[in-house]
Amino acid sequence: MTNVQENRIKIITFVILLGTSIFALIDIIVDMQEGVTLAHLIHEAALWAFSMAGAFYQFKIIKRQNHEMEAYQSKITELDSKNAALKNEQENFQKKISHLSTEFLVNIDDQFNKWASSRAEKEIALLLIKGLAMKEIADIRGSSESTVRQQASQIYKKSSLNGRMELSAFFLDDLLALSKLPEK
Repeated sequence: MTNVQENRIKIITFVILLGTSIFALIDIIVDMQEGVTLAHLIHEAALWAFSMAGAFYQFKIIKRQNHEMEAYQSKITELDSKNAALKNEQENFQKKISHLSTEFLVNIDDQFNKWASSRAEKEIALLLIKGLAMKEIADIRGSSESTVRQQASQIYKKSSLNGRMELSAFFLDDLLALSKLPEK
């Protein structure tokens, strides 16, 4: 059952209980005018009291849930705003470095060409440098994990590097080692 259905049931229950209490109150007034017995009036007064208590309780539940929903909606709006700000920040960062990224990839491709790497080996090497696991690379490429491992071995053999860490360091270590964060 969805929240909307549950809320409808709660509202319907509230309306039924409120209606019952109103009709019970009218019946009590009519019965008092007709002079019915005290026992009968007490039974109807109990019916009225219980139905009013139920309506009041149901109303409190609905009101509390509305406050919770408003709080959730506010939180969602806040998170959406933060998400939009982060996305905007990421887009701005990507715009700033896009030319650097392109130039860097050209240099990486030149190095792979010097190592006589195939197109598939280049793609796998880039995914290795990005830090993806062998299984993830296999899934992306639609091949088996053993095929990716064999191609990774060929990359390391052609480049005379001893694994993923050295491959990543070959391209990134000097780039990051010479870098300094600007003083504020």
